[in-house]
Parts: sequence; C-alpha cells; structure tokens
Amino acid sequence: MKFNSEVDLDRNELIMRATNEAKLIFSKPGPRKGRSLNKIINSCLIGHAPELYLIKYEGFSDDPRPYKDVIDSDFVPWEIKATGDEKNIGDVLRRCNQDAGEAFRKYAKRLMIFIHDSKTNDYYLYAKYEYVNFRFMNENKDVQAPKTVV
Repeated sequence: MKFNSEVDLDRNELIMRATNEAKLIFSKPGPRKGRSLNKIINSCLIGHAPELYLIKYEGFSDDPRPYKDVIDSDFVPWEIKATGDEKNIGDVLRRCNQDAGEAFRKYAKRLMIFIHDSKTNDYYLYAKYEYVNFRFMNENKDVQAPKTVV
C-alpha cells in the first residue's frame, strides 16, 4: 500500500484532524512531554495521513475514542504509526509493545507501521502486526528472522 499525502488526501481535512488531536495532547502534561503545540501538530500530521488514507480508501472508520486511531470493517481497532526511516522500526515496536502492555491504555492489538518520506510526502506500508504473547508479531508469515551464522 502506497500513497502521497499531498495528492491522495484532502489537506484541509488532514490539518483539521491532526490539529484537533494535537490540542487534546497539548492540554495534558503527560502526553505533551514538554513539546510545543506546533511540534505536536507536525507529528500528528505525519501520523494522521495514513489513518485518513485508510479511512478514505481502505474501508476503515475513525475510532472515536480519544488517542485511538482506526477500526477495520470487522470492528477491530488498529494502531497506526508512521516513521521516517526503516531504521526506526525497532524503536517504534519497542514503544508499542510497552504501551500495549499497560492495560489502562486499552491499546489496539493490531498495528500498521508506515514509512514516510518528508521530502516527497510519500508513504508506504512497512508491515502489519498482531499483539501475541505480550509483543507485536509481524503478520507476514513468510518473513523469516535472519539466521545466525556460526
């Protein structure tokens, strides 16, 4: 799955959606983490682009709960993450595993990670994951972990 946020999405809708969540995040010191409102808006713009794409083109709907992302056509909630480099995937998964392990968060048990090119606004789906045995596992059963050479 690939898209360009400038070409495929309504920019005004994306800005409104991201700004609304950014204001909610900014209003609470914990989620704010010392960031400025503009920094949070920029972060939300990157993260909300794949959410909006999934809603517009892939049959997902918005999850109306605060800080939640999307729901698929089977009513399963998904967490959506976007990062600028495949090198960051390990860190994204580590944070998602930590958050999913905290029951009070009611974290989605399904996860998609997109890679975002900040120069072109291109996005592509890196992988889908499912939370199993206290960690997110790649859904693609054909993907094998590298074998250790002895």
